[in-house]
Amino acid sequence: MPKAFSEREKEIIKDRLIHKGSEIFAGFGVRKTTIDDLAAAAGISKGAFYLFYESKEDLYMEILELFEKTYRQNQLDALLKPGRSLEQGFKEMLHQAFRDWKNHPLFIKFSKEDLDHLMLKLPAERMAAHFDQDEDFTAEILTQLKKAGADIRMDVKAVAGLMKGLFFVSIHEHDFTAGDFDQTLDIFINLVADYVFKGK
Repeated sequence: MPKAFSEREKEIIKDRLIHKGSEIFAGFGVRKTTIDDLAAAAGISKGAFYLFYESKEDLYMEILELFEKTYRQNQLDALLKPGRSLEQGFKEMLHQAFRDWKNHPLFIKFSKEDLDHLMLKLPAERMAAHFDQDEDFTAEILTQLKKAGADIRMDVKAVAGLMKGLFFVSIHEHDFTAGDFDQTLDIFINLVADYVFKGK
């Protein structure tokens, strides 16, 4: 039986699991990381790990969603930056989103296989709740554009789907020949912007 922890000990251990887990997942990826790795790094037993998380994938998703709080704020900051049109700001926001994702240590090695793994291992309702957050954020982006005076298509589901499509393109970057990916991504971003701003 895992030992009982005080509330303060629980806080410290959970912080350690998130901090050390970020480093380990960045180094090995979600599929190759083991619960033994995570527990040892946090200084707890394997059994004690399950007092905090149901699985390594559950921990990974919490780390991902903590990152996304800052990630989304960065996108909103890029969206309404002064000195350019709202459409230019929208395009730059999408480019910034890709750069932030691509350059974060946790996601540099993230692949379609990793996404498939998470979809398989996590409960369907857990993944559905995560995707609902993406749709809520898309609604916030469109609302901010509308408030700023943009004449746009307020189709949250469609735009959320298009932005999700950009993510799927990004995790296939290694399938492109050298130099082709950046151009392809730029074309896709322009098409999404055209849908939002010119497809009314």
